[in-house]
Amino acid sequence: MNLPNKLSCLRVVLIPFVMGFAYLADSSAFSDRKITAVITIVISLILFWLAAYTDYLDGNLARKFNHVSNFGKLVDSIADKVLILATMIMLVDLGYISVWIPVITLAREFLVTAIRLIALEQTGTVIAANFWGKLKTLVQMVAVTVSFIYGAYAYWSAEPTDLLYLHHAGAMIDRYFVSDYSSLLQFYYFNNALAWISVIITVLSGLTYWYANRKLLKAD
Repeated sequence: MNLPNKLSCLRVVLIPFVMGFAYLADSSAFSDRKITAVITIVISLILFWLAAYTDYLDGNLARKFNHVSNFGKLVDSIADKVLILATMIMLVDLGYISVWIPVITLAREFLVTAIRLIALEQTGTVIAANFWGKLKTLVQMVAVTVSFIYGAYAYWSAEPTDLLYLHHAGAMIDRYFVSDYSSLLQFYYFNNALAWISVIITVLSGLTYWYANRKLLKAD
């Protein structure tokens, strides 16, 4: 296995560590250990960035040393999807974003993967990511990063007994929460709005793959 493919596999290996530190941060916050919570969520974010950087690095190395292969393209694509979807599902569980965000994202990934498999069977080549696919990945990375920052801000500024309500926007129905945590609530809605923008671009990206390869699908 060449170095670019090893980096793609490393991306998957880092996922449990990203999730583990994030859940440790959440547990620390509910135990009123704010400094520990903030430090551990930042560590989780750094690990996520490291995993995301391997996506940039493995592609560059593959092109530089002429290690581009169908296997590498598939592994790289799968590693990206697992990283993003696993992190999004974790963010839903923590209460940072809506559950529909990873659900719609997953549906798009199934569609694109199916198209790629059909193309691989009929032409023997793997469809490379287009502009919309690359933009989708970039916006998703930014949206996930903002979610981590929201978590750090919430852990630092909110009382442990209020976190559950704040993370799930329960504070909307309580004037006490609105007055005390107005900036945090605004951050919550901004965070979710950005995540939904990533979903819109994700759907558009999936449609471009379908449109560009619709003849293959009809033939199949």
